Amino acid sequence: MQVQSEDNYFIINPVKITLNNPDIVIHNPYVNANAIRWEDYVSRMEAYLKKQLKKLKAISEAGDEGAVSFEGIEDLGIGVLSFKK
Repeated sequence: MQVQSEDNYFIINPVKITLNNPDIVIHNPYVNANAIRWEDYVSRMEAYLKKQLKKLKAISEAGDEGAVSFEGIEDLGIGVLSFKK
């Protein structure tokens, strides 16, 4: 048994075959984790961004503008938070 790419750049040769073990117990690794709800994450991130914006505004001078935003895999619905001093 062998797996390889069409251009032979990547080739996998197995060294042994292991039969499935039906005695394996699957468990949730996050069962005791301190998880939060998605809505809580979004509100915490928005509070953090507002705090950072407030710091940015405090160190800016008159006429300055600034903005903070979060770009990730998911759209948090927060958008860009900005100021003009």
